Amino acid sequence: TNFVSKYLTNIDTIDTLKLDHILMIGGCNPEPFLRSIIANLEGKVELSQNIKHLLVNMNLALCFELKEELYLEVFDKIRNLSAISMEDVKSVLQLSTENNEISEVSWRGKEKENDKAYRI
Repeated sequence: TNFVSKYLTNIDTIDTLKLDHILMIGGCNPEPFLRSIIANLEGKVELSQNIKHLLVNMNLALCFELKEELYLEVFDKIRNLSAISMEDVKSVLQLSTENNEISEVSWRGKEKENDKAYRI
């Protein structure tokens, strides 16, 4: 967590290859990534290329499952960007929708497993 947080303090200055490496190293713990995105969006009016890169390459379903409150805060901050492009709005909406579909399937799978556990 500290490693990821340290390297993500200036998300906009990191090249995408390094971002990919950081995702590989710390991707199983979404909290530092979500917190860094939230911090980066503070005072911004549009999405940076690196934030878009992270959102596309992160496991958003895992983020939602493990850190729902932070996940929702990220998308709330994005929604409130004053100069967000229509292309970015569409991309973020698509990412959010895809994540909801994945989460619903995952949840339905858990329900089915639980149903089986209670059946005699």
